[in-house]
Amino acid sequence: MKIQPLAKTINFRSLTPYMSINIAPYDRTINPDWEKIYHKSCYFHMANINGTQPERVEKYFEQQGVPATFKTGSEFAKKFVAYCCYHAAEMFKQLKHVLPSKIDMEDFEKFNIPDLDGANALTTDNQFFNYPIRTVIFNTFKKPNVVINKYTGEKIVHNWENFFNSQVYQHKIGFLSTPHFLSPFLHEFAHSFHEHNIFSKKGCHMQNAGYKYNPQTATLMQILRTPVDRLNLLIGPHINENIKRTISIYGGTNLNEAFAEGYTNNIINHMDLFKLRLTSYPFAPQNSDVNVVQAINEAFEGAVADNKGIV
Repeated sequence: MKIQPLAKTINFRSLTPYMSINIAPYDRTINPDWEKIYHKSCYFHMANINGTQPERVEKYFEQQGVPATFKTGSEFAKKFVAYCCYHAAEMFKQLKHVLPSKIDMEDFEKFNIPDLDGANALTTDNQFFNYPIRTVIFNTFKKPNVVINKYTGEKIVHNWENFFNSQVYQHKIGFLSTPHFLSPFLHEFAHSFHEHNIFSKKGCHMQNAGYKYNPQTATLMQILRTPVDRLNLLIGPHINENIKRTISIYGGTNLNEAFAEGYTNNIINHMDLFKLRLTSYPFAPQNSDVNVVQAINEAFEGAVADNKGIV
């Protein structure tokens, strides 16, 4: 079955009209044609996930020079994460974008960090336990997170076993840029790629990280974790609002998340749903808000708080 490039079959930015009395101003709708194909592809990928051998994926990453371990969590979680990491890596190789320095799985409860409760994954950009910088760690969801559907009151279990459903719901309410199950894998790999670009050009605030040591980069990384409306008091609120509308609510958290969410959405919009490979170049300008585009470009280059741009 030949799948059309997603850019022609879906508009992830199709929003309900904004009204001040609307309790969900960022609701997304999914193109029915795309949704039908995606639904079919999920059955196809579920079969492949169940047949995945995580140890073979570990050897694949070893060949890429990336230590990867998929030995923690349920049997399905290990297969799911390994399968998705492999396909995310293959698309990164298509783009010649650098892979993470390391990949692992952990029960996030053991970190005892409230901000990580229910998180899918994290990418280290600082000292984090014994993990090297630019490590991507996926939550095992030993204790599943529960999301309450604001429309029905239904409890939605959020873990890898129920990820197909919870991902679609989080896209529908506008929290994430795409309903596709590869989202957190592309998202975290994008963080790692973003950090590599900055550290390669600016140096790294961590010693012995494989980059030129530059303690000043710590300030830059903190700026990238600051909401846009605090970085530019004049047009920052406008940029932040449009990031939430055209990318995702989570993308509006800060410039780091705006880049990762936008990167992920672009990949999904330009890949074959069954092969999970890019069908066309995903990074031609798409966002109509030039300020959003400029802000994300400045974030990617680490050109922020220099009085030369808009952030």
